Amino acid sequence: MGDFCDIIVIARNPPRAGDVAILWLYYKLGDCFVVSLLAMTHRIFMSILIIQQLFVEAILDLVYFPVWWYSVGLKQAFLWCLSLLERGNAMMAPGLWLKNITVPMFGQADLQGRIISFFMRLFQVIFRSLGLLIWFFVCLGLLCLWLVIPIVVIMGLVHIFVK
Repeated sequence: MGDFCDIIVIARNPPRAGDVAILWLYYKLGDCFVVSLLAMTHRIFMSILIIQQLFVEAILDLVYFPVWWYSVGLKQAFLWCLSLLERGNAMMAPGLWLKNITVPMFGQADLQGRIISFFMRLFQVIFRSLGLLIWFFVCLGLLCLWLVIPIVVIMGLVHIFVK
């Protein structure tokens, strides 16, 4: 044991599992446990390494965040807005109404039924298309909001700290 450490610590309690860096550095001496200083410094050294790694990762995350936000994040936001638009199209379905514009409603094949069905479906196509156009602008606004949020946050932080 002298090869690794010249200083030993004598304790009444056995070492905890987190303290065990090198198992053979602990041995029992009567009712006391002898713990080498090497094992204790190993635990402190590991704590310092973990804290250092956390700080490095945090700094790298701060540097990488804008790159991710405007590359991978923008792609994901675009795909999300596109799926939102597709769900709106599936819900409003103006193309389906347009496809069936000449089909009489409720099976009424007479002239009055066809005229009423045509204008009713035309009304549905126009207003559902307008609703889908509004939904498109909502999705486009959400995508633009994705692009603007970091800039607004940075400008706000600069405004706070520059004053």
